[in-house]
Amino acid sequence: DYHSSIEYFQKLLEIHEKAGNTKKLIVVNFWMGFVFDLTNDLPQRNKSYQTAVQLSDGLKTEQEFCLILSSISSLSLNSSLPRLAIRGLRFFRRHLSFTKSYYRLAKVYEST
Repeated sequence: DYHSSIEYFQKLLEIHEKAGNTKKLIVVNFWMGFVFDLTNDLPQRNKSYQTAVQLSDGLKTEQEFCLILSSISSLSLNSSLPRLAIRGLRFFRRHLSFTKSYYRLAKVYEST
């Protein structure tokens, strides 16, 4: 159930905020956005995705961002609703264009 998923993600956010784990906060916020999209709560979806993007602005290297994006992408494509997950990845378009290894993905997302 979606409500339980959101509660679980909120607990994870608290844990990772206390631990200062930015990378995990990015992933958790992304997946919260995904669940909010499933519940059609677009304001919360946008807030979660934008938080993930803002946190990713603080990553120090392209490699760090690519690792985060790789894990999100693989989970997205393996989910039961890959189109919905890919829609969430569009929030990262700006970053995709700056990472050579994901440049082609950026072009795909920009065209959709």
